Parts: sequence; C-alpha cells; structure tokens
Amino acid sequence: MSRDGEAERMKMSKPKDSADQSQFFFFAAVNIISACLCTLLPETKGVSLEEMDVIFGSVTREERDAEIAARAHEMHVDEKVGQPEHVERSGDKV
Repeated sequence: MSRDGEAERMKMSKPKDSADQSQFFFFAAVNIISACLCTLLPETKGVSLEEMDVIFGSVTREERDAEIAARAHEMHVDEKVGQPEHVERSGDKV
C-alpha cells in the first residue's frame, strides 16, 4: 500500500472535529437549561392537582375552594371535604 493510500485511510477514519464539538455543546446547553429549570420551578412532590393549579396561577385559592364546595354540595357531601370522620366501633381493639 502506498503512502497516499495510508494517508487517505487515516483521513477517513478521523472523526470530524466540528461535529463532535457541536454535539458536545448541544448536550451541555441542554444540561445547563435543565439545571436552571430545576432550581426555578417550585417543588410539586406531595401536592395535589388542585393545589398545583393555585401554585402555577391557573386559578386563585378562593376560586378553587368555591368550586370544590359547589361539587361537594352537588354530591350531597358535607362541607368537610377531605377530612375523614372518626367512627369507633364496639368491636375494635386498639
């Protein structure tokens, strides 16, 4: 094999530097943007969907409470939504 053939084979096997750098910077930018979003957005772990609407500003707390009360009234449920009643039975052991 001649020197020209070896040189051409080396050129073909070498990756393009600009493509490698652009991929690196693309993924670096995605990671930086993700890190910023994680620090700026509020934590929603353990928060109900109704509370998330209030957190993100879809509705006000008063509007949400009024809607829940209206639905509870339609379903003939007492106004203590989400608070279970404590009932003791004679056969229960503590």
